Amino acid sequence: MTTTIQTEEQLGKLRAEGYSEVQGFLLGKPMPRKDAEALIFGEKRQVKRVSSL
Repeated sequence: MTTTIQTEEQLGKLRAEGYSEVQGFLLGKPMPRKDAEALIFGEKRQVKRVSSL
């Protein structure tokens, strides 16, 4: 896993190098704890999705 992905170019390079797990602002912005828990645990709360790949 690698972190701090901020651009599509960075993501492309890491995928080309074989990374399958990444995180960073490109994929999702920081969010309140309750929203993160809803996203992780699949609760039916409305959570704004920042990006999907």
